[in-house]
Amino acid sequence: MIIVWPLNILVLTPAIVLYCTNYTWKPNRPYWVMIGTVLFCLGLVLEIWAIHCFIRTKAIEEAYRRAEYIRTMRSKGVRDKIAFISDAPGMEAANKAITERFFKKLITGGPYVYMRNPIITALYIMQIAESLLLNSEVAFTLFGAFLLSNMIYFPFTEERILEKRFGKLYQKYKREVPRWIPRLTPWVYSRASSSKISP
Repeated sequence: MIIVWPLNILVLTPAIVLYCTNYTWKPNRPYWVMIGTVLFCLGLVLEIWAIHCFIRTKAIEEAYRRAEYIRTMRSKGVRDKIAFISDAPGMEAANKAITERFFKKLITGGPYVYMRNPIITALYIMQIAESLLLNSEVAFTLFGAFLLSNMIYFPFTEERILEKRFGKLYQKYKREVPRWIPRLTPWVYSRASSSKISP
């Protein structure tokens, strides 16, 4: 899903909109083509880096969850593998145990130490590059619509969900790491300073 979604933003949606608006390609000025090519390559590298980091960390999270679940169930005297289901009594305890470990693992390396949403930042860069390479105002309008929708979605939906899931840890991360524009130095988690943040 995390791979299909960027393809939808960069390929499927622009293709449908441009087709419906009778788009005809016209070569852009050479320097705009050069800038667009560089931006697209930079965005693509960032996108691959961020997705790789996210997928790898999700796999680690699942491994932590399973290990913690088995430990929890064994402590209760349950050893039957059939009991290993998502709504089993030990799963809630397992989720709580791996939450902070997963989040810290995600942001100990990769682009997430510089910005909270590197996948979205990469899409922004590639959308701008796409509008330059296609020489299309419609493509740039799609970038504006995507930017506006994310300015509404992230603060009012996704970030609230993450605050509820990760608590003070995410509050500190959100406070010190920009959403899309990267900070100059990598962010380092400090348990002592995070404890000062009120829920």
